[in-house]
Amino acid sequence: MPPAPAPFPPVFVAPAPPSLPEDVVSRFKAGRVLYGLGTATGLIGGGLTLASIGVAFAYGTSGEHGGISRGLAYAGSASSGVAVIFGAIGLGMQHSALARIGHDTGRGLYAAGTFLGILGLGAMGASYYIDIAKPVENPEKVAFAVSVAASTLLITGGILYFADERRMYRIYRRLMTF
Repeated sequence: MPPAPAPFPPVFVAPAPPSLPEDVVSRFKAGRVLYGLGTATGLIGGGLTLASIGVAFAYGTSGEHGGISRGLAYAGSASSGVAVIFGAIGLGMQHSALARIGHDTGRGLYAAGTFLGILGLGAMGASYYIDIAKPVENPEKVAFAVSVAASTLLITGGILYFADERRMYRIYRRLMTF
């Protein structure tokens, strides 16, 4: 009879790394979707604002064609305002998800972006009021300038949101990579 083969050495199977709770993963992913919608809307708003500046240089902000530049500026600031709202909700969900597992990155950029977003929304409302109520001389020019300033505040808030989202995504990927 041939000798019995030597038994194989025991194989050590490492336990599977702990996975993230399903509610954390779904909350983070939903936050990313909302943030992505905000980013797309913000890009549209930035384009409309730039177009309004070009039309204002070509035709001015008053007169027959001035309404086009003001309308583009209002649409741009409104779109940027919606972008900040989507971004704030999405980032809030992501911060909440990471905080549940003790890996929140801090909310300084989030707070600064939200502050600029609130200022931008207020300036957007002021530009509409100035154009409708006409409480100043040259209300069309003033309303246009305030609307462009509102878009600038909103876009700057969006840039801070972008930096915050990148930090959180790096942490999330590190937690999901085993």
